[in-house]
Order: sequence, then C-alpha cells, then structure tokens
Amino acid sequence: MAVTVDASPDQVWPWLVQLGGDRAGWYSWDRLDNGGRPSAREVHPEWQDLAVGDYVKYWTRSGPVDAWQVAALEPNRFLGLHGLSDLRGRTLDPTRPRPPVYTEGLWGFLLTELPGRRTRLVIGGYQACGRLHNKPVDIEDVFESVGELATGHITTKEIEEMCEVAVRSPGVCAGMGTANTMHIMAEALGMTLPGSAPVAAAGQRMRDFAREAGRRIVALVNEDLRPRHIMRPGAFANAMAVGLAVSGSINMLRHLQAVASEGEIKADVYKLIHELGSKVPLLCAIKPNGSGRIEELEAAGGARAVMKQLESLLDRNVMTVTGRTLGENLANVAVESGVIGSLDHPIGPGPSVVILQGSLAPQGSIMKLGTGKASSFRGKCRVFESQEAAMEALVRGEIKGGEVIVLRGLGARGGPGVASASWFVAAANGARLGEEIAVITDGQLSGLNRGFTIGQVMPEAADGGPIALVRDGDSVSIDVDARSIDLELQEDEWEKRRAALVPFVNAEKMGWLALYQDRVQPLTQGGTLKPRHAV
Repeated sequence: MAVTVDASPDQVWPWLVQLGGDRAGWYSWDRLDNGGRPSAREVHPEWQDLAVGDYVKYWTRSGPVDAWQVAALEPNRFLGLHGLSDLRGRTLDPTRPRPPVYTEGLWGFLLTELPGRRTRLVIGGYQACGRLHNKPVDIEDVFESVGELATGHITTKEIEEMCEVAVRSPGVCAGMGTANTMHIMAEALGMTLPGSAPVAAAGQRMRDFAREAGRRIVALVNEDLRPRHIMRPGAFANAMAVGLAVSGSINMLRHLQAVASEGEIKADVYKLIHELGSKVPLLCAIKPNGSGRIEELEAAGGARAVMKQLESLLDRNVMTVTGRTLGENLANVAVESGVIGSLDHPIGPGPSVVILQGSLAPQGSIMKLGTGKASSFRGKCRVFESQEAAMEALVRGEIKGGEVIVLRGLGARGGPGVASASWFVAAANGARLGEEIAVITDGQLSGLNRGFTIGQVMPEAADGGPIALVRDGDSVSIDVDARSIDLELQEDEWEKRRAALVPFVNAEKMGWLALYQDRVQPLTQGGTLKPRHAV
C-alpha cells in the first residue's frame, strides 16, 4: 500500500499517518501486528523514492535553467515512474508515503501504483495569495506583468510590490491551472477522499485529509482494494466530464491518457472529449476562465459538488478509494449556490475544451475555450524555435495584432518533455495582445493561460509534423466551430518543403533526458515511454 502525497514533506509530514500514535511516519513490513497488518503505532521514516522537484536544475539547449521553466516536468513524471519500478523488487516496504511535489510527479507516482499497490492520493493544495491596492494578486498576475512592463503599462516597482504579496504559502498556483485541474480529476477518478480537491495547502482541511489518509491506507490493505479496482474506463469518463465542467487545463488530456496507456486501461481520452463535449456544459468559471477564485470553489464544495451537479451524466457505479461507489459518496452532498452552476442553469455552454484537426495538426491539437472565445482566426505566421526567442521579440515590440505566433520544437521529443509556451502567452496577455494574436505550439500551455491559444499540436515538429514546415508569412486559418486548423499551402509547396525537411536529431546524447527523448511516444498515447518502433 502507498500514500501518494502531492506536497512537499515539510508541508504534510507533521500530520500524515499519525493513526492514533504519537509519531508521524509510515509503515514497513517489519512493523506488522500479529494478524499480518500494519500496526498503527509502529511507524518509522524511510526514504527511497525518486521525487524530482520543479525547481531541480538541469542543462538544456539554452543552458542551465530552472526545470519548470522549460521541459523537465514531463520527464519528471516518468523518472518517478521508472525509478519506483526499479524499486519494486525490494522487500523494504510498499507502504510509505510518496513525495511528488507537483502535477507531473503526482501522476508519475500514480502510474507506478497501477500494478496493484493499495494507494490513495493526498492533495497538497493551492497556495494562499495576497492583495495589493485592495485587489487580489496571484502568480499569474506576476507572469503577465512582464508583458505589461515591456509595453509601459506597469513599473518595475509595481512588479516588485506584486511579487511581495502574490504567493503567501506553500502550494500550487491558485487558479484552474494544471495542478488544481489534476487534483480535481484525481478525485473524479476516485483516487482521493471525497471533498479533498481543491484544498488550501495551509488550511486545517489539508491537515485533516492528510491525517485521514493514514487511517484509510490501513483499511485499503484489509479490504484488498487496489487502483485497478478503481480506475476503470467509467472512472476515466467521469474524470473527463468533470474536467470539461470546470474548463480544466489542456494538459489533463495527456496526463489521463498516460495513466490509461500505462495501466492498459481501455480508455481513449481524446475520443472521450469528442463524445462528452456536446453534453457537458461549463459549471464553474474559475480564473482564468472567469472571475471566480479557487477558494470560492473549495467553499462551494469543490469537485464533489461539481460531480453532484453532473451526477446524471456520470457512471455512479464505479468504485472509489473510500470503499464505496461514486453514487454512494454523492448521496448526501449539498451544493452551495453561486460559483457552481447546474445542468439546467450552467455558467456557459459546452464544450469548454476542444480538439482541432486539419492540415496543420492531422492528429489533433487542443484549445481551451473557457467561457468562450472568438470562433475563428486567420493570420500570417511568425515562427519561433524557442519561447525565449518569442519573448525577446515581444519585448522589442515586434509582435503585432493579427499575427499567428508559432512556437515549435517544444513537444515531447523536441523539448524534450513537452516544454511550455506559457510564459510567452502570459506576457502577451500583459502586453494587451492576448485577444489580438493566436498562439500555436507543439508544446504545452499553462492552465492559467488565456487568449486564443492552441497547444499540443500533433504530430510535433520533431516527428516531422506539418508544424515543422511552417515559415514566416504563411497563412493559417482556425475555425473553432468547424474544429479545424489549417496551414494554407498549395500541394506542390507542401511537397517541396517536405523534401527539404532535415530529419530531427536528438539533442540529448547521454543521461535520463537522452533515454526519454529516444523512447517517448506521441501525446495521443499520453507521452508514455516505449521503444520508438512501438509507435
């Protein structure tokens, strides 16, 4: 059994797995009662797992940078997975809490449990934010301030003041970003205690859920309840429905698909989004999708309340980590009016996230609509091979309204690791260009990004996808209603460019990232790791 903790050790360990004892820690197989079960008072600390933090530094094409700024998050997910897989042969305890510190780490550790460990997730929670001039300020405001500074809408002193108050506690970004999206989807999958997502990292409820995790993990052993009993196809459909209802981060698709692919679960998340998109309306509009704040969603009942409103569309017979079905967990749930809508009175129509396909993205690309965006965009392309180059152009004032900004080479292989274009998007929003340009990338976007943005273009540039053929001045047409995204080239021009395309060569020659870059599969398969001939 294992408790997977999405938080830093100093945040959770003081309360985790106390189980009536007077010491925090976790169990080992050499600490069993006479019945062969973990004893509530025999606990001791023991570390043996890989848990790469978002701020771990490593060397990329651009030099030494913080991992979360570029591409390390996705490899982090599988570094945790395969590091733990190597440890399975050891007899020294499958009962300890796991310490992944962010979304990719959390899902990587969840992947390791699919073979059968008794597991439940402890959500680490969102960070507290401050106020400036009587207005709330969070980390996304700081990101956008870069663009505001470049266009003269803010001063350096004002940015410094924002930085002082934006983050007031440990935790993940306080909005409907990737982390809170995946916390909510973990509950929808049935892998967390009901009511635990979202939760304030520094609040008493976080402590209570952490403590309850310890009690529940012992019961999972006695009940022989394992992840494979919980994460069935119906649970994935439930998670996707909830993700659409909250207009979650587009990154939810590849994370869910990775779990399904690695666990050999018959769930095609990309197909599910097509099937559910017309059925599931937007039930809450948390920043950046609207004016709602994540703490308001928690106060209104969180994921559990959203599922209650969606109940008629969900598979209520799926098992959950509580040992009860989803329907049983929702039986007595009351929903606070206000921030959460209903199927009869939604916040907005669906779908909140769509897949666009066309000559630029034959295997699809993902766009987050939130509460609605313009239905079409057509413009001339500006092509950048890195986020840094696009940022420099933005700061110089070279990005103009009406343009289609293409950031490529950021995909699973090219990054390596699905690098992010989110800083550029945030800065463009701060520069008041968010609604005037379109941004297209084969990398990822933050769930906190807003504007006309399209991510995870597939196939990616490194795999020879059409995005690798785009040149400055090309015209791209996007039609959201038709779910299309097309590069407007004559057939003979397509042939010329394909003939001239230089095959991608892995930039990483040694170490973990070289192994990752050599084996990572397309994002349609969740970006899992297998020999490339298995594509």
